[in-house]
Amino acid sequence: MTLPRVVVAVGTDHHPFDRLMRWISVWPEGEIEWFVQHGSSPCPPGARGKPLLGADELVAEMVDADAVVCHGGPGLLMDARTAGHRPVVVARRPDLGEHVDGHQVEFVTWLGARSAIRVASDERAFEQQVRAAIADGRGGVGNAPNPVVAERFGALVEALVRRR
Repeated sequence: MTLPRVVVAVGTDHHPFDRLMRWISVWPEGEIEWFVQHGSSPCPPGARGKPLLGADELVAEMVDADAVVCHGGPGLLMDARTAGHRPVVVARRPDLGEHVDGHQVEFVTWLGARSAIRVASDERAFEQQVRAAIADGRGGVGNAPNPVVAERFGALVEALVRRR
């Protein structure tokens, strides 16, 4: 039996994302094959991973995955969507020392309300959303980049950044 493969990416920010690593580490052993780009946090026990990956290497990992989990950075979200996934997204929180401000929380909330992503704001939601992502497969998201969607997404991100 082949285990579902989940790729987790936390980006290149220097802040640790130990909360997400803890959620992965308590997952029941033998249910998922985890590959984790873990940044400055330790790789969870039982998972394979690297602190950082090149963009092409990370996208290749996402393409081969059954599901993708990432933080709320727009670049990673677009990479996951381009690779054909509706990603499970955990926003980095400044109150936990995971980022400098709350822009990821705002952005993830906004995208989640539009069903573009699966939002996981706590451990229970994380488990539910990862299981749903695996069960749904690619969820109807095409593998080929859509330039119209990418352009609109970019404009929305720029508008949100300007608002800050």
